[in-house]
Formats: sequence, structure tokens, C-alpha cells
Amino acid sequence: MESFLRKSQLLAYYRHIMKYRHTIRRICEIGFNGGHSALMWAILFNGNIDIVVFDLCIDKRCDIGEEFIREMFPNIRLKVVRGDSTKTVPIYRHNNPSVKCEFISIDGGHLGEVPKSDLLNMQYLAADNNTIVMDDINIKSNSPYLKFKIVGKAWKYAITNKLIKQIGECNPCKTYLPTACTFCFGKYLTNKILLEE
Repeated sequence: MESFLRKSQLLAYYRHIMKYRHTIRRICEIGFNGGHSALMWAILFNGNIDIVVFDLCIDKRCDIGEEFIREMFPNIRLKVVRGDSTKTVPIYRHNNPSVKCEFISIDGGHLGEVPKSDLLNMQYLAADNNTIVMDDINIKSNSPYLKFKIVGKAWKYAITNKLIKQIGECNPCKTYLPTACTFCFGKYLTNKILLEE
């Protein structure tokens, strides 16, 4: 377990969820993949939680993860919205204007305008008492999918334009190589709506 690279990240998410679990009714997430984080949310709430996830679902991982979560928690209120989040999130919020999320996790696309678009689009799903967490906010990483610092630039844009207020310092996922993964907590300032430029 000592070598698990995202141990500190999972621990931070766990601590936050447990601290605010009595005020969290719905978790929204971009980046379902195999359902690992959604499974963690389901376990922490013993299946008694609304979870809305957005993912491209380009292979069988989504199906396998969703099926497993539903087997473990037959009564869970899980909605997997498949497709490009830059398109599916606006459609979903338009069709579900009353849906609001107390906890929002963004771990989606890392290239082009996707991170910025995801941050801008998810603001409409934020409850007043929301927390947003985004990972791979790296300024110094040389990893192939992070080297352009696009996720970090999107986060900085949201902070600079007062769309999000950062909570505390951003944290590395592993202490011996701080540029491998960095995650940040924040709060959408729900009265501040920014449109894409």
C-alpha cells in the first residue's frame, strides 16, 4: 500500500466526504472510466446517494464498472451519461434544471478546451453548499498527457475569474515526485456565471 501513488488523494477525498457526508445528497463526476471513484462514493454512503457521472465510455470499462456497482448496491441512484462531456453536461443540465450537486469531481479530458469547458459547464450543477475537486492540475509535470499544463491553466482561469474559490493548497498525489499528480479543492461561487469566450 505504501507505493500506491494516489493514496494521499483518496485519503483527502475520503476525509472531505466523511466530514460533510450529512450535507451531501448528490455527487457529480466527470470521468467515470471503470467506476473506481463512484464505487468509493457508493461505499461511503452505503449506496444511499445520488451519483451522476459523465464519461465518453469508449470501451467496456464503463459497462463493467456500472454493472459491478449496481450488483453491490441494487438500490443506488446511479446515472451514467455517456458521450463527450463538453456536449452531454449542457444537455443534461438543460433537461434536469433542478439537479444540483454538493460534491463535484472533475477528472475528464486533459487536452484542448475540455478541462476549461468541463469547469464552466459543471458550475450549473453546483449546489450552493458545493465542493469541487479537480485532479491532474500540474504546472511542472512532463507526463505526456499533462505536459501542456492545460488542466492547471483551466483551474487558474476559474480562480482568476472568481468562478471558483480554492480551498487550501493544492496537494501532490505522491510526496516523492510532486509533479506526478496534483489535486485541488474549491467551491463554485454559484452567483458568478462565466460563459466560454
